[in-house]
Amino acid sequence: MMFYAIGEPEYKTSNWYKDILDGLLSEKRQKRFSLTMLESIDELKQYAVSREDIIFVIGTNSQWLDKVLPLCEAVFDNRVIVLANHENRFSKGKYSIVTADITHSVQLLYNYLKHYGKERIAMYGINPKSSSDAYRKRSFLLCGGKETDLYYNTISLSQCYDDFSESTGQYDAVICVNDFAAISLTKHLGADTSLYITSCGAGSLLSRFFSPSITHTRINYASFGKAGLDLCRILQKNSNANSVNIYLSSDFVPGQTTDELPLVKEAMQESQSIDKNDDKYYADLEIDEMIRVETLLNSCDQGDLQILKGVLAGKTYSALAEENFMSTNGVKYKLKNMFELCSVSSRAELVDLLKKYINAEFTKEQHNES
Repeated sequence: MMFYAIGEPEYKTSNWYKDILDGLLSEKRQKRFSLTMLESIDELKQYAVSREDIIFVIGTNSQWLDKVLPLCEAVFDNRVIVLANHENRFSKGKYSIVTADITHSVQLLYNYLKHYGKERIAMYGINPKSSSDAYRKRSFLLCGGKETDLYYNTISLSQCYDDFSESTGQYDAVICVNDFAAISLTKHLGADTSLYITSCGAGSLLSRFFSPSITHTRINYASFGKAGLDLCRILQKNSNANSVNIYLSSDFVPGQTTDELPLVKEAMQESQSIDKNDDKYYADLEIDEMIRVETLLNSCDQGDLQILKGVLAGKTYSALAEENFMSTNGVKYKLKNMFELCSVSSRAELVDLLKKYINAEFTKEQHNES
């Protein structure tokens, strides 16, 4: 097996790219595999790529990725792995990613600020061309932020501050998309600001020496290489997998821009609770009901289905027990398990739920079999 890697030209100047590449090269030295660095996809014409070879794509600009990933897929099929903060858009093709858990990182900062009474929170410095910033924006909105609370870096961070400065008094906290945006904002606002400033960044070298120190989430980009190789093994064992994503957690580092207030357990628990509901599809009540019914039906054997049919037909516990050669307590025990699967608390609630989605023919079968 041969490994190839290609990096986004503009991204190569960043410390984050260097950390990812260093992590990959470190794995190469330890595991002694062959890694060929490419300047362009056209260079692949020089090599005989086999059906086992894998390419790592390191970059975050959505326009560059949209151009490069289809070319990689044409040569490597599903053996394309993106090492960067990027959201896999499944309709665009077959590729896997190793990325930071941006959703959790934004939620962590949002709930941290909320926990300390900060009610009006802005997101600052969003680069419209960055796929990772698009993910941060989405996560911020899912937490409860509004479109009007988003401030974009379309030309420069100075322009972004000019836009923000008109509304500064509306906010008591800001989540910046990276350390550079946070440092720029802090410098513009000056030492007298009462705003709490946080960074959903990587914990850059510059931020370590900047004063005041900025509260931030820190990503270990060097670990992307090891995770990328772990992902390779998953793809090898699952040849039919079109996409496998690995999300790496971030560390939380309190700083002077939030008075060095610690991250408390309550804020972490609030963040986790949002994780379970961050997809609006599953927040749809009708979808939720259908999923509960589907879960129940998938768990039923023939005996369970007979009991369900009898319940829908209005039969008593004793009648159900007699027909299914069980004790009354046995029937009640089975129904109790069904209640838990459907998140209902009574037989009446179960019947009401099932009747919304199960047609009359299901119950008629019970009458015909009796």
